Amino acid sequence: SFTSTHAAGSTFDVGTTKVIYTATDNDDNVTTCSFDVVVNDLNPEITCVADQTRSTNPAICSYKVLGNEFDPTSITDNCAVASVSWSFYDKVAEADRTGTNTLSGQVIPRGFGLGETGEVPITWTVTDNNANETSCTFTLTIQDNEGPQIIVPGNATRYTDSYVSTYTIQGAEFDYVEVDDNCG
Repeated sequence: SFTSTHAAGSTFDVGTTKVIYTATDNDDNVTTCSFDVVVNDLNPEITCVADQTRSTNPAICSYKVLGNEFDPTSITDNCAVASVSWSFYDKVAEADRTGTNTLSGQVIPRGFGLGETGEVPITWTVTDNNANETSCTFTLTIQDNEGPQIIVPGNATRYTDSYVSTYTIQGAEFDYVEVDDNCG
């Protein structure tokens, strides 16, 4: 007789499986032969959106993600996807920020100060059920197109100084000017 631990058409899970063939003759002499079948899982695939440019939201130096505008355009795996996550460096908190599934509703800071480019690399990572990972990255450029706000005191009426046709400012009476900018 001739037997095998796996019949024709058997499927093999990811990993290593030993297959054993056994031959027995009419005098009950037995010989075995074995070999390993190694099934490797392919890495998952993920496709990011192209680099994007947005303006800061009004009065703040950041951009709030709308819907799935920055979510991956494609995620596939030959087995099954276990997780999809994103990460970027928060320039204001000076720390990495991470999350799962979607960037929808996330507020992404642009960063403050002279020379700040507003470029924020965002990385998406897909992990399959066998812990294989693949990542893609795109750059979000957040532009500060909002001018600074200047608040000045209201109109002031003063009378001329004695014996001249001018008025001399007294101390800091008109120095209450405020300047504010969403990105510093």
